[in-house]
Amino acid sequence: MKKNKHLQASQSPKPEPHQVAPAGPSEVQDAPGVTQQGAEEKRTSFRGQNHWKKMSVAVVDFGSFALAVPSAHEMKRLSTEIGRAFSELGFVYLKNTGIKDEQVFEAMDICRKFFLLPKDIKQQYACSKDSDIPCHGWIDFQTESLNPTELNDLKEAFNVTSLSSTATWPVKDLPEFSSCLESFVGMFKDLSMRILKVIELSLGVETDFFVSKHQKMGSNVQVWSVHRCPLPSKCGSSQHR
Repeated sequence: MKKNKHLQASQSPKPEPHQVAPAGPSEVQDAPGVTQQGAEEKRTSFRGQNHWKKMSVAVVDFGSFALAVPSAHEMKRLSTEIGRAFSELGFVYLKNTGIKDEQVFEAMDICRKFFLLPKDIKQQYACSKDSDIPCHGWIDFQTESLNPTELNDLKEAFNVTSLSSTATWPVKDLPEFSSCLESFVGMFKDLSMRILKVIELSLGVETDFFVSKHQKMGSNVQVWSVHRCPLPSKCGSSQHR
């Protein structure tokens, strides 16, 4: 997986364990992207604590819950597999989620177009804590820090904290931006709700225990465009970039 692709759909029939290392103060190494073809042959590696370590991550076929209501047998399988993955490792790779690669690429492309706009234009859509919709909008390079003990992050971002029509969107300069992200966020919200239902069954809690508590899900999403530091020698050792 590449840097800012956190979730991708895959339709390969026979999953193999993926190899990753635990997160922490880590740096992602570029690796081939996972696509719908040959996903099981792809690997992603992370460097944590200055050394490489690999472990298996379960691959769960979510296809039965992606497009239809699964049978009780399928729900039991999903809850068992996902519950085991979360309890034993804390990570799971879902394939056949119903979200197609083309939809991911479309969202990435429209975000890339926004980040390529001149800075003075992006500044018009800057995030402001004093806004009626705080924290929504564009964030410039080196204005946030994931690690407060290090230099600010070498990334720019567009925070989506509201899908309201009153939120600041680059309608004039990139009309398709808001509609694309609204659709994209909606797809992931629907998928997240289905995953929560599976987790409820896995933990044996009452139906809609988690779903009822996540009705505002999808109102806080961050879209990143991560640029490498042009002068690595001047970057902090753990500076996010």
